[in-house]
Amino acid sequence: MDDYLRKAIISLIVAAAVISITTTLTNAQDELQKINPLFFAISALLFILSMVVWIFSWAYLIKKNSKVSYKNLLKIGYSSIYGALTPVQLGAEALRSIQLKHYFKVPYQESVSASMVVKGLKFLVLLLASFFVMAFLFSQVPMDAPVLIAFVSGFAVVALASFIFLLPLKKSFGLTIAAFFNSVSKIIRQFSVLESFFKNYSSYLERTTISALAVTFLLAVLSFVLEFLALNFAFQAANVVISLKALAVLMILISILERTPILPRGVGIVELVAFNFLSLPAFAAGLSTGQIGAAIIAFDLVRLVIPTITSLIALFVFSRSFDSGIHKRKSLM
Repeated sequence: MDDYLRKAIISLIVAAAVISITTTLTNAQDELQKINPLFFAISALLFILSMVVWIFSWAYLIKKNSKVSYKNLLKIGYSSIYGALTPVQLGAEALRSIQLKHYFKVPYQESVSASMVVKGLKFLVLLLASFFVMAFLFSQVPMDAPVLIAFVSGFAVVALASFIFLLPLKKSFGLTIAAFFNSVSKIIRQFSVLESFFKNYSSYLERTTISALAVTFLLAVLSFVLEFLALNFAFQAANVVISLKALAVLMILISILERTPILPRGVGIVELVAFNFLSLPAFAAGLSTGQIGAAIIAFDLVRLVIPTITSLIALFVFSRSFDSGIHKRKSLM
């Protein structure tokens, strides 16, 4: 956990630097002083709520095979959010599994499998929405090579993750993936872990009901909608009004670029693409450079800074209560 904490703090510093650079390059200082505090607070609350819904979908699957209370699962889930400030946001899933194993003895396979189902379904929602963007955006807006590469790499990660995490719903596919990693492990031994995981993951999915998957999918849709509303209110807080169509396209672009495999939450490339997009008269006519910068910064604070800081606070508060519970149980033994 210390390693994830160190990485999260470094990524937060990088994000702060990107926000500072964006402020300077766009001369957004004056526009930032005009930020509507009520709309900004609503945006932050909506984004946090989207993350809570995402955590609840994971907790819902964990509860199917565990007696851990929803209250404790939500505590563990939110205090792990700071790990999302990593490439493809995999750190949050790892931290949830580590804490759940440490405090409540839930096997890694169980918690990781639940996380992969949730991630796979959320990626599926994003993948379906992305087809709209690819058909609409690429046919109307020229994109520079670096931006196009970043978008395509992010889209590839989303598509690949969706297929890998959801194809094992048919057990034969899961066993085929496991067999692939078995063959690779003969060259690189570390891949034997993935072989074992996909065998067990296929069995986990076999035990998961269609109704449970349907509920998880609907929660993924709700989480995505709340993120979209958070983006909308962040822009309104910065006094930036664009069409619903343009806002929807921008939302998909950000969501895809957040999944680029190298940058934590797409920091840097998200701001660049968002600025270029909002500079296009076809989507956001009449916006000044300062307004665009202020809108991007407002959403960066909402999606990166506030969730990370509140998660670290939650980690400090909840870990102490969990540790206290462990000591009490040991004293009664």
